[in-house]
Amino acid sequence: MGIYRKNPFRYITVAAAAAAALLFSEPAFHESQSHAPEEGYRIVEYVSSLPKGAQKRIVRELKELKKPWRLEGEIEIPWKRTAPYAFILEEAEERYGLPPNTLTALGLYESNFSPLAVSSEDAVGYYQITEEWAKTEKGDNKPRLKINDQIDERRCILESTEEVAKELGKNCKKYGLDIALAIHNGGEGHVPKWTEKGYWNTNKPEETSKFAQRVLLRMLILSSPEFYGANLKESGLEIWQYETGKKWETIHSLGKKLGISPKKIKELNPKLLTDQIPPKTKIIYPLNEPENLNEEFLLSALKSQ
Repeated sequence: MGIYRKNPFRYITVAAAAAAALLFSEPAFHESQSHAPEEGYRIVEYVSSLPKGAQKRIVRELKELKKPWRLEGEIEIPWKRTAPYAFILEEAEERYGLPPNTLTALGLYESNFSPLAVSSEDAVGYYQITEEWAKTEKGDNKPRLKINDQIDERRCILESTEEVAKELGKNCKKYGLDIALAIHNGGEGHVPKWTEKGYWNTNKPEETSKFAQRVLLRMLILSSPEFYGANLKESGLEIWQYETGKKWETIHSLGKKLGISPKKIKELNPKLLTDQIPPKTKIIYPLNEPENLNEEFLLSALKSQ
């Protein structure tokens, strides 16, 4: 158990904002065939290493996204949903070697960071995960994510972020960030062509063609929101993680333990499809509401860690 609270603006710097300004001039950016990010790199430096054609497409879309009504609807409002989970996202990025804001930008573009989002292809959750991908076995012969009558982990910020970050990190190290994002969207079928000719120099389905650049431009905005005119406010919600015991229990009984309403448990844990909670299930709950949390439960939970 631990408090998921961390400054979501830790990567915003004056230098990043100044560097971002270069994207609106005509700098002599060098083209690079290797786009794999290095530790400590900045997203602006990464974009500036892409072919000029890719840079122009990103800048063109960036200017459109900077329009106030689009910034509000596609960045500012959905970003509030990500703020309580900043620590989860940042730790996963660090653990698997991903650049800052990769997971936040991916979730913003894929679903407006909604766990309830469902695509026309029946992809579900923050990162729009298909059932086929979720049920693919890992090395331990277990599926990446559980999907059954009680639980759909594609809707859980904890499990879905872990698996998506792990896959992105692996592909990022192997192919580079642009291709890793494209694989998340369109699978690995075109990887040989992308690696041979360069991701930005090959014809792709329209959705896959625009996918990487749209995630990258959201990473640009998140790297320096004030520079791009985005007003990102924290939600004020602080969350804890709790794992249920070895027996089944109900949302109502768990609510009594935590001192919060079953409605709030359902709201923060959309992976729960019924009122029944299986054993050893990870649950997210608010630390700072209401004021009268069950102190006896908190003390016993802390002692168990």
